[in-house]
Amino acid sequence: MRAHNNFKNILGWMHDKPVPEVQRLGYNQDIVDFAMKDSPLGDEVYVQVIKQLTKNPSKRSSLLGWKLMLSLCQQVCPTSDLIDFVRAFISRNVESNSDNDEIKELCKHCLDDLNQLAQPDEEEEEDSVAIQVQLIDNSARKLIVKRSTTLDKLGEKMGEVLKIFKHTDFSFFQLTEGLETHRLLPAHTVLAKLLDKWEQLKSQTSRTSKLLWKRRFMRVDEKLQAGDLMHATLTYRQALWDYYRYPIAEDYEFFAR
Repeated sequence: MRAHNNFKNILGWMHDKPVPEVQRLGYNQDIVDFAMKDSPLGDEVYVQVIKQLTKNPSKRSSLLGWKLMLSLCQQVCPTSDLIDFVRAFISRNVESNSDNDEIKELCKHCLDDLNQLAQPDEEEEEDSVAIQVQLIDNSARKLIVKRSTTLDKLGEKMGEVLKIFKHTDFSFFQLTEGLETHRLLPAHTVLAKLLDKWEQLKSQTSRTSKLLWKRRFMRVDEKLQAGDLMHATLTYRQALWDYYRYPIAEDYEFFAR
């Protein structure tokens, strides 16, 4: 029954089943949390996602499905019976999606993060930390960096991972559980000190905090950069995010003019 309900959440997340958008946005983490409960459930979730991605005719559904797959590959390791099958499925899709750069890059990140998750002790150095960075489209990227890394250097790393040329347009914000507003963080902030402060905040308020990487601001006359695909994608998603959450108070006709 629980697996059946989780599959409904997968359908909702991928827009294969109509659900309210506010409800849909929480499904990604709900699915990952369900998969983390125990190994058999984790394998079941991987199989459910693979089922929905196989021969999926919808580009939107496929894109959301691969974002969900990436979240799983960053946090839930399949059992030894399934992991080679998952790797093979992802590898095949790197080739089959050669005409879709966004999905192709997601597939590559899935494979890299899954391999890293399967052998964490060999991959990570003693002074390193695994940090998960949220994006405005509710996807995430997991990076292994030194605790002494500044947010400025972490931003450079995000630019490399996402293949964003103008990564300096983006900054890190604090995303705190239960709060809608995002707090801009100084670029010189050292990751170790920031994480220690967040641990103190959690102990005092029971609220967790995450890093959100998004545009600092967007100009009225701005055009999407066709040559910088991920930059354009995240800019577009952020424009939608801001529009839906911050209604214009002025008269619509006046604002339009």
